[in-house]
Amino acid sequence: MKPKQASEITRTINSSNDARRFDPEDLVRVRRGFIAARTEPTITDERGRKVIDTGSYEFLRDGRECPDTVNPHLWRHATLNAHHGLFEVAPNVWQVRGYDIQI
Repeated sequence: MKPKQASEITRTINSSNDARRFDPEDLVRVRRGFIAARTEPTITDERGRKVIDTGSYEFLRDGRECPDTVNPHLWRHATLNAHHGLFEVAPNVWQVRGYDIQI
């Protein structure tokens, strides 16, 4: 199924949400302290049901431009949230990000 094109009003509204105002250092900050991520993107529960599939969010990490059907602020937020793995946030303080449970 081919994605639906954005209507003129959607393009107008989304283009008014100027993505150039975003701080390019956001991506540097979100990657700071990265140690490692799982090599297998899918996590399953004890019954074999998929709990999370980080691979399904890779399109947000590959540098793709925001489509005109998506609000640029939401795209930016999702792009920053797509960075997952183990991070050192302070000396001897670590955080696991991006492995929330899906249902």
